[in-house]
Amino acid sequence: MAVIPSEEFGVIEAWHASEGNHEKWHAAVTLRAAARSRFGWEGESREDSEFDSATTADASNVAKHRYLTVIQSEL
Repeated sequence: MAVIPSEEFGVIEAWHASEGNHEKWHAAVTLRAAARSRFGWEGESREDSEFDSATTADASNVAKHRYLTVIQSEL
């Protein structure tokens, strides 16, 4: 069974809490990258739109595991 670490969901919260201070967001991304590695997940680079460059794997909201793919989005 795959474990989704709680750090996976902290990035969006950190973005909203940062209020222009991106240090909190970068710290959350770093924690999420470490947690993904521990639990066997990998980030996936992808283009956000046709005008933007590809999102780095660590900053991407897409995570792939051996058994499934998870995409985090705000609802």
